[in-house]
Amino acid sequence: MCPASAPRAHKEWPCSCRLSPQRDISRRTASFQYELLSNQSAAGPDFKKMALVEAMCHPCDNMELLMAICSSDFVVKGSIRNVSHDSENHMSQVDVSVQKVYRQKNRIFQQEEGGGEWRGPIRTLLQCKVKKGGGDFLFTGNEHFGEAWLGCAPRFKDFMLVYQAARERGANPCEFELN
Repeated sequence: MCPASAPRAHKEWPCSCRLSPQRDISRRTASFQYELLSNQSAAGPDFKKMALVEAMCHPCDNMELLMAICSSDFVVKGSIRNVSHDSENHMSQVDVSVQKVYRQKNRIFQQEEGGGEWRGPIRTLLQCKVKKGGGDFLFTGNEHFGEAWLGCAPRFKDFMLVYQAARERGANPCEFELN
């Protein structure tokens, strides 16, 4: 099912749905999410042409980082447990061990049973060449169809320097609770 309000630049408008299994199927109401993206082909998204994707692999500058902590769907402090690559789908998955959840829109990052550590997966493009590195990072990003996609991910100590300097100048676009 495609939205009736979808722009129709051509006679046909390709539409696809991505379904996720749910544990509780007793409800009789169904809902779905969709995103309208330009420059799509019937075979699927052309990752090289999407504006979102073009911006994903470059390091964030200081202002982008400050905006990311204000507007991202998730902001977490953590370390990289593992990085796996899926060349067929042109994606990488970063498995994160989370020390602090500052914000998350949905429950991407969850605590293991029995009060264990917090963990969660973050996706990014294979072309970004993400690799495992030591130390703590501030991971920010947005959700697309229930999956976390990486935005800015500076080392936490570098983020703190940028945030404190901006705070001293009164240049932070929002207040961010660090504790």
